[in-house]
Amino acid sequence: VESLTSRAPLGATDLAQALKTVMQGLQKEQPRAIVYIGDGMSSAKLISLPQMAALTRQLASQHVPVHSYAVGPRKDLQLLGILGVYTGGVVLTDLAEGEQDRPVIVGKKLAQAVQAPVFYPESIQVSDKKLELDTSRALPVRTDRETIYLARGDLNGRLTVQLSNKHLNGVWKFNVPVAQAVNSFLAVPWANYERGQELGVAFAGQRLMNLARTAHEEQMAQLEFAGTQAIRSGNFEQAAKLGNLLQQLDPGNSRGDSLLKLSKQFKQDQLAQADTKQPAAEAKAQPEAKSDPQPPIDDSISKVEQLRQIKGAQMKIEVSNAIEEARQTSAENPDGALGLLKRTLNFVKSTSDIDVDLRQQLERRLNNMMVDVRSQMEVAETRRIRQQQQLAQLEQQKRLVDQVLLEDEKLEQLIDRVRSLIQDGKHGNSDAYEEAEAVSRVAVDMEPGNGPATAALFTSEAAGQLDKVFRMRSLRADRFLETLYQVELSHVPFPDEPPIRWPAAPVWTALTERRKKWAAVDLHRNSPAEQRIFEELQKETEANFPDIPLSEVMTYFAELHNITILINSNDLGEEGLTVDEPVNVSLSGIKLKSALNIILKPIGLTYVIEDEVMKITTIVKADEIYSTRVYPVA
Repeated sequence: VESLTSRAPLGATDLAQALKTVMQGLQKEQPRAIVYIGDGMSSAKLISLPQMAALTRQLASQHVPVHSYAVGPRKDLQLLGILGVYTGGVVLTDLAEGEQDRPVIVGKKLAQAVQAPVFYPESIQVSDKKLELDTSRALPVRTDRETIYLARGDLNGRLTVQLSNKHLNGVWKFNVPVAQAVNSFLAVPWANYERGQELGVAFAGQRLMNLARTAHEEQMAQLEFAGTQAIRSGNFEQAAKLGNLLQQLDPGNSRGDSLLKLSKQFKQDQLAQADTKQPAAEAKAQPEAKSDPQPPIDDSISKVEQLRQIKGAQMKIEVSNAIEEARQTSAENPDGALGLLKRTLNFVKSTSDIDVDLRQQLERRLNNMMVDVRSQMEVAETRRIRQQQQLAQLEQQKRLVDQVLLEDEKLEQLIDRVRSLIQDGKHGNSDAYEEAEAVSRVAVDMEPGNGPATAALFTSEAAGQLDKVFRMRSLRADRFLETLYQVELSHVPFPDEPPIRWPAAPVWTALTERRKKWAAVDLHRNSPAEQRIFEELQKETEANFPDIPLSEVMTYFAELHNITILINSNDLGEEGLTVDEPVNVSLSGIKLKSALNIILKPIGLTYVIEDEVMKITTIVKADEIYSTRVYPVA
C-alpha cells in the first residue's frame, strides 16, 4: 500500500497485462481473488474480444473471481461487467445511492464479496430445448448478486435450469417472466451475440442491468431530441438517419417511426412548395393544369404539435398508471413501488417530445408520490421497530414469569427433599439430619425470608441436634456399663498355671541374629550398575580442584571411578545455578561419598542414584524422590 501511495497516478493502463501479472503472483494452494479499483479503461492497450474471452476463461478455470469498484468521470462498465460475469466477481460503482462518500461501506462490501463462495459450473441445461441462450458457457453463480442469461424463444409454464460440474449439481426453477417495454434495451446485446460475439452479457447483477437500461434510455432520449432538432432545422436526411438508428437500437420504439414519417412528410412538403414557385410564364402556358393543393408548412408544424400533445397525453396516462400501481403496492412492497416511480421519473426526464410544463408537472407528481412512499416506509419502519420493542418487552416479561415459576418449583423440590431426609433420619439414618439441614440452607439462600424454607431449616436443625443428644446419652450409658464390666473383669485372678515357656538362650540368640537383615527392608532392588555405584561411593578418592567448573569435576570422578554421572541442568536452572559453578577444594584419603557431599552441599546440590546412573540435582528435587522401606515394630 505504501508503494502504491508513493506512485503518481499518471499514464494509461494495460488492464489485460495487469491481470495476468497478478495471476502469476497468486498462490494456487489458497483461495484467490482479484480486487480492481479504477475506471476500467484499458487505454494503454485495448483488449480485443478474443483476448478478453481467453482471459476470462483462464480466470474462471483457475477459480479466480475479479471484483471491481468503478470510480471516475468516465467508466468502462461493460469491460468490468464482462470480467465480473464470466469470472464470478461483483461490480460496485460510485453511482450507487449513499455510497459516494462512504468508502467504509464499499470496502466492507468488497471484503464480503472476496469471502463469499462462488459456484463454477461446467455445463448448463434448460428444460425447453427450443430456447436459445446467448452463450454456450455456463456462468459462475454467486449468492450475493443475480446471474443473468439472455434467451430467446416461446416459454410455456415454468423453466428449469440445471448447472453442474464434477462436484455439484444445482437446479433452479423459474416462472415465465412477463414481457415489459422497459427491457427493449436487451436487443443490443442480443444483436451482438447474433453477430458472433462470445461475450455478449455484461450485466454482473441487477444493478448493472438497471444502469444499462438507464444509459440506453438516455441515449434514446438524446437521439430523439437530436432528430426533433434536425426536423425543426430542415435537416430531414439527418432526421431520417436518426430515426433508422432508433429503430435499430430499439425495434419497438415508436418514436423512430415518427421521426421517419415526419422527415418524409416535411421533405414532401418542401418539394410541393418548390413546384408552386415555378416561373409565371410556364403557369400561363398551361393555365388549365391545376396542381393539387399541398399543405402549408404551418400544417406540418401543427401536426408536430399535435403529436407532442398526443405523446404528452400518453405520458400522463403512463405516469398516472405508475402512481396508481405504486399506491397499491406501497403497503406490501415499498421498495418495489419506489423503484417503479424512479424508473418512471427517469423515463419522463429522458422524454423530449412533450411540453416542458407538462414534464415538470409529471415530475412533480412523481416526486410527491415518492415522498409519500418514503414517508410510508418510514412509518412502516417505525411501526416495525415499535412492534419489535413490544415483542422484546413481552418476551422479557415471559422470561421473568418463567424464571419465577422455575424458582418456585425448585424451592418446592428442595422442601420435599428436606421432608424425605427427616423421615430417613427418624428411621435410623443419623446422617440424614445433617443433609436435610444443608438442603434447607440452600432453600433459604435461594429465597431469604421464605416461610416454608425457614421452617424447614429450623425443623431439620432441631431434629438433628435432638438426635445427637439422644445418641450421645445412649452411648454414654453403654460405655458406662462397659467400663463397669471391665472393672469387674479386672477383679478376676490370673493363675500361673500353666506357666509361659520361653525358648532356650541359644535359640533366642539365633532368632535375634537372623532378624538383623530385616531391620530396614527396602522394596526397591538395585540393579548391578546401581550396586556398583554404591560400592564406589564407599571407596577412597582424591580431589584437588582449584576453581574448576562443576561439569569438569563430575567428569573427573566419573572417569576415575568408572561410573556414569549426569548433571540435570534443568533442575539447576530452576535454582539459578549452572554447570559451570566453580569448585575449589583439595581432599585426600576420604570416601567418594564424603567428597561429593563436601563439594555439592555448599552450592545447594546433592546426588541421587536412579535409573542405573548417578544424577546431580538440587536438594529440593532430591527431597521429592521417595522410596518405600519396611521396619519391624514388634
